[in-house]
Amino acid sequence: MSISRLQDDLFKDFKEQQKFIEDQVNLFDPIAESLSRRAATRIFRKGSMLLLELFFYLLCIGTIVFAVLMHKISPFNIINDMMYDIKTRYEIGVDNFWQLTIALYCLLGIIAFLFFVLAQNMRTIRIKNDILHNAGKNMRALVGQLLKRKAAIEAIQQRHFTELPTMRTNINDIPNPGYDEA
Repeated sequence: MSISRLQDDLFKDFKEQQKFIEDQVNLFDPIAESLSRRAATRIFRKGSMLLLELFFYLLCIGTIVFAVLMHKISPFNIINDMMYDIKTRYEIGVDNFWQLTIALYCLLGIIAFLFFVLAQNMRTIRIKNDILHNAGKNMRALVGQLLKRKAAIEAIQQRHFTELPTMRTNINDIPNPGYDEA
């Protein structure tokens, strides 16, 4: 293998690395910028998400407590009074009264379940935001490394600009000694 061929291969590899680094920077830089947020905004959003999560958990627990203590709360104690008042219970109908009671407890159970689902969704969103923040931080580090490599390649290219041969991309630009000597 001759030195000129080695130089051509090294130069070709150098140009490919230069193009690769430039493509990677162009690819990752917008992603890193879109994933990065100011710390105050991120902390505020994380705090508000945590507060909403806790609020929904409290609503879930509150709904369950309400269902248990419903017979002691003023407007809802009428259902309990109707259960123990024989005249009212038979006027309404025992089956209708039990269906009303079961429907009311089922609705409260569904409401408590939905609050729990909302709390779990807020938790999932909060965790995904943390993952996106870490990904953005890693992407910024990667872009920084790529920019350092790009700067090193450009420094090498400027230092040896006159010594590096130009890249020939067209086959017609290669001289043919047998054709030119006619």
